[in-house]
Amino acid sequence: MRTTPLLPRALHPVGPPDSAPPARAGRAALLGLLVALALLRAPALEAGDDALPAPAQPSALEAALDAVRQGGGGSLGEHSVKASLRLANPGEAPLRVERASLWLRSQGGWLTLLPDAGLLPRPLVVPARGVQVLQMPDALRVLGPAMDALAVLEAGDGFVAASAALADPGTPTTRRAAAAPWPLGLGVHGRLDAVPYADGRRSVVVVGQVQLLARGTLSHVEGSVVVGTGEGALPAQAWTGGVEDGAGPALWPFAQRLDVPDGFTAGTVSLRLQGRLDGQPVSAALDLPVASVEPFTCQGPVLDQWQLANGPAEGRAHANLLQLRSRYAYHFVVLKDGQTYEGDVSDNRSYFAWDKSVYAVADGEVVDFCDHQPDRSGGESPAAICVFTPVNRVVLRHGDGTHTAYLHIKQHSASHLRIARGSRVRAGQAIARVGNSGASSEPHLLFYAFRPEADGTLVPVPVAFRNAYADRRGTTPVTGVPEGGSQVHFVPLGGMRPGR
Repeated sequence: MRTTPLLPRALHPVGPPDSAPPARAGRAALLGLLVALALLRAPALEAGDDALPAPAQPSALEAALDAVRQGGGGSLGEHSVKASLRLANPGEAPLRVERASLWLRSQGGWLTLLPDAGLLPRPLVVPARGVQVLQMPDALRVLGPAMDALAVLEAGDGFVAASAALADPGTPTTRRAAAAPWPLGLGVHGRLDAVPYADGRRSVVVVGQVQLLARGTLSHVEGSVVVGTGEGALPAQAWTGGVEDGAGPALWPFAQRLDVPDGFTAGTVSLRLQGRLDGQPVSAALDLPVASVEPFTCQGPVLDQWQLANGPAEGRAHANLLQLRSRYAYHFVVLKDGQTYEGDVSDNRSYFAWDKSVYAVADGEVVDFCDHQPDRSGGESPAAICVFTPVNRVVLRHGDGTHTAYLHIKQHSASHLRIARGSRVRAGQAIARVGNSGASSEPHLLFYAFRPEADGTLVPVPVAFRNAYADRRGTTPVTGVPEGGSQVHFVPLGGMRPGR
């Protein structure tokens, strides 16, 4: 079985001009983004990349897509998919198909290109009144379950797009897949939440995506997003640019934060986009529900001073936002004088976070556990690390159904503490130590919370920490969900036994 990440092809954030990355928080904090960039060197479409311009009209070909899930979801949301495509030519002349691409569509219309699908390894000809069937050679493993599959093909007479709702093997689905967003579309990653952040603002962080499925150059992009409709609408937030006159097919993610007033409960988020595709005007629109949610309140997974890098409301489309399960995740790193290490960059012991204790944030049961994978050397190039590299981890299920995940822990550190699948743990109990396993370039802790749904979707859950303070003296509490990039000091609570 081959694997591919649920990642966009192009990572050019569409946002305000001042949405620059925060100060350096260590290579670990930026690893996911760099790994994504390394993996996205593959071309979007297969075969004959220099042949056709952007198709302007539908092809006469008729396409029927079939897509199924292969096996169940993993504990962190992994799934496998396989697809086949039936092409029929009702005409009197053969039609040549030059390119084909396969995409997955998740909740909110978020698209993910599968560059290794192998549907069309070379151009083919569909004979007059004939049929051709394209079949993926292997199932692909992806991060996070999808709702639909979408195939886009370029033929000699135009384009053809087909979509299908993902079904389980032997169980035909009755749900209809949404039509392809052609040529321009908008997507949002997952559901939209209005969350109380530690800066005192309740906000919706819209993690969106400009979707260009056609071949051509998109320019003069203008976007806007607003909460509410009609007279009850809040002030719109607008931006320009972000795709850098980008050539499609491609996906460009963006992040926009919108504040809502006190007392907000639910409403609608409306996104509008316009631009020019090879000089011709194009536009897209998307309206989605939004509701206020409260965070899962617990104690912190670490003690002392940490930077919570690549977290929510950070003002940029970083790697954690681009995976549904980690929407409210943080990379916990320790900074001293702006650095995460001192000494030999390849020695894990040089990193201030290395071997520090990791604690259960609430009472719970261990439902997933692995700590036999070796730790990587510090400073490894992210380009050499696959996002599916096995990672040491502990996953806890808490009383209200919320799960918390602790990733990149040190080899054997949990088993030395007698942690195993099925173990019951108490809030504040040490369950592991910070390591450098899996897709990681330096020692750090990746922590997030989620709730699993019946279909395997991991619904991200925002987290607030009751023992978090903005100062080392513990006089200014951090109330609400910390914004990404925050420096937070965690103080011991009852039951916590401070370790290194």
